This record gives sequence, structure tokens and C-alpha cells, in this order.
Amino acid sequence: MHQGPRSELRQNQSRVLRRVSKVRRLLVTSRLKDDRPIYLVDQEYLDELTREVESLLETIDILMDQPLAERLQALKRKVRKSSRSIKLVPFDKAFSKL
Repeated sequence: MHQGPRSELRQNQSRVLRRVSKVRRLLVTSRLKDDRPIYLVDQEYLDELTREVESLLETIDILMDQPLAERLQALKRKVRKSSRSIKLVPFDKAFSKL
């Protein structure tokens, strides 16, 4: 992450924004005591972070469901123990009739 003053952003906006698209994020600071720093983020990077957070929230949701988590752990052990005895079905085929 790069860091730079607001004055640079005002004076060289297009150059600064190109830098954000390359490095994905930039913290813009101010010398004024009451000004909060501004965090500029590349849209693609923000979308990637959002997907990761949503995935983590879904994982936490599954782990909070104790019976489901136990079934998944049992299935994981079964697959590791004898992967040839389990028939895997592609996701789209498994849920195509729903």
C-alpha cells in the first residue's frame, strides 16, 4: 500500500489514480489535525475482498450449525479413508432438479 498527502492527490489526480489501479490501494493523508485519512481502493480489489469476506461468513455460518458441521467432518473423514468408495457428483448436476 502506498501513502501520500492530499495535496499530491489534488495536484496530480490522474497520476495518483493510475497508481491506485496498479498497487490496488492508497492511503491519502492530511497534515491538518482534524482531517481523517482517506483510503482509495481499486474496484477489482474491493470486489475480491468482498467475495472473500462473504465466503468466510458462509463458512462461519456452516460451522455454527453444529449438526451440519459434524456431518461435514464425518464425510471428510470418510472421503480421506476410502475415496474410491464414494461417488462424487458435480455441483450443477446435484442441484439441477431443485
